[in-house]
Amino acid sequence: MKKFIVLLTLCIIASGLSNAQALEPEKYEDIKNMIISQCKILEEYIKGCENVKEAKDVVVLLTKYKNGCQALLPDLKALMKKYGSLEKVIGENPPENLKPDLKKMEELTQQLFGASIALGKYKEDPDVKKAQEEVNKVRQEINRITNPKKEGEEEE
Repeated sequence: MKKFIVLLTLCIIASGLSNAQALEPEKYEDIKNMIISQCKILEEYIKGCENVKEAKDVVVLLTKYKNGCQALLPDLKALMKKYGSLEKVIGENPPENLKPDLKKMEELTQQLFGASIALGKYKEDPDVKKAQEEVNKVRQEINRITNPKKEGEEEE
């Protein structure tokens, strides 16, 4: 009977260890989640570009895009604090679990350029210009977070 209890205990412990490994978060899951969030924002923006009928639609679209990007800033700061340069993780040889999401991001980025061309006819609208300036401010903030100045460098 003692052997059975010892064997059963060992099985439970072994099972618990393998379950603990199964529950262990995927490596770089935080980066993966950030990429997925960025992809959703890009997908919504691209889809929105297809539905633009007038300048006010562009303003709404740009504002929604800006708000989505802005919402990611705290997470981006946390990732930079945790990993330093994200380029080290997702650069030339990213982890396998990130590759599908990075590929999707790359594809969406290519689509973004094409989708944005249709918005060019509204670029002189004052409200569109203002919304674009707001988007640019968020992009600059993203750039400051991802490319921090080194000591002695001047801000551009």
